[in-house]
Amino acid sequence: MPWTSTAPSFADLELFVAVLDTGSLSRAATVQGISQPAASARLRGLERRLGVQLLDRTTAGSTPTAAGLGVAELASDVLASMSRLLDGVGALHADAEQLRVIASYTTAEHLLPRWLSEFHRAHPDVGTELRVANSTVVEREVRD
Repeated sequence: MPWTSTAPSFADLELFVAVLDTGSLSRAATVQGISQPAASARLRGLERRLGVQLLDRTTAGSTPTAAGLGVAELASDVLASMSRLLDGVGALHADAEQLRVIASYTTAEHLLPRWLSEFHRAHPDVGTELRVANSTVVEREVRD
């Protein structure tokens, strides 16, 4: 099989790994929310792009070839990296919608309840994270 050196799509790699996880092209298609013929076509395209046969397909199921096992290991690394990337970007969005406050004990006890209540009325979709510490720690954290 010739190799086209075209990068496979994330979705095609997910589908391939799902076939190995489920042992069946049709079950993997169901997990991915696509039809079995569409899954089969996508896997043939993946094999063409990579230039290797990834699966031995039979009526009893699909098993990885030797090349498929190697690709599966590499694909799992790629998928794990992509998952970490998406988790990191999600955390950036969560941080953007979070007010982080550090306050001294006295301020936290006497003033913050009213301030935070007013803030939440004005910004109901923004969460808050409150940390209470002594004044020296608060000063250092604010400075840093």
